[in-house]
Amino acid sequence: MSFYLRDSWAPHSIDELQLTDMTPGPRAGSASTGVFLENLSKLLQVLAIVVGGAWVLMDYFEFQKENKKLTLEQGKLANTTTALNQKSIELNNKLSEININRKIAQIIDVTSESSTVRLEKHNNEQNVYRFDFTVRAKDISDSMTLFIPALVVEFFLGEIPTKSLMTSGTGFLLNAPQSWQTKSIIGDVHWLRLGAYVQRDPRVTDDKLKKLQIPREFHDMAGDFVGTLNPGQTNDWVTTFALMSSDNNMVGAVATFWVENEEGDDSNRQIHTRMAPLSDAEDAPSLTAQ
Repeated sequence: MSFYLRDSWAPHSIDELQLTDMTPGPRAGSASTGVFLENLSKLLQVLAIVVGGAWVLMDYFEFQKENKKLTLEQGKLANTTTALNQKSIELNNKLSEININRKIAQIIDVTSESSTVRLEKHNNEQNVYRFDFTVRAKDISDSMTLFIPALVVEFFLGEIPTKSLMTSGTGFLLNAPQSWQTKSIIGDVHWLRLGAYVQRDPRVTDDKLKKLQIPREFHDMAGDFVGTLNPGQTNDWVTTFALMSSDNNMVGAVATFWVENEEGDDSNRQIHTRMAPLSDAEDAPSLTAQ
């Protein structure tokens, strides 16, 4: 016997709503991975910006460091250049001064003289002497006018070691007196300065004397040696100095003066020294008559 069940094998009708409900949705794990990757990308972008900024900042600091170093080197170079320029200026000035001094030295003729006279004799071997000292300066140029701002004269007594004179076969080194501006010469004669005197032109100020390094304690003296020296003109100065000493000693004088051109440029210093043993002094006529 057969039977048939109607619709038991007929396909069922499925509507779109049912299909939609039956469609599988996104997995929870896939959503988390997407968010992670997105956040990671943002983080990497931020890190890239930070690293890039740090790199730029490091480059900036390195540049600043090199720039400061370069600026320091440039400053040192500028200081060195300035020092070299100053040295060059000083050298040029010195060469100019030397040329002026040579030119002045070639057009001025300077001479000096001295004489010693025994004025009095005493029983204690201490005699009175007169020391005459003369200095002359002549402008031998054809057209260059010179100017002598100041003259300094120093008088000295030279003490000779008496033991060297009393023992046969002995001797001593005879050294000359020196100006206050020059170093002492090694020798056995001990020179004592008895006086120092300054003669200056009225136009010369105290600042000028200071520039010439003339000590303020030197005494002023009158005279016409200083001042203008025209071509062919001669200026001279004669002075007399009296002293008491024994015949064993010496007497000396040092004349120091400066010569400038008419414009008052760098001075040419002249130093002239005279000395003589007192034993060589001539007796004054009053002593000869006795």
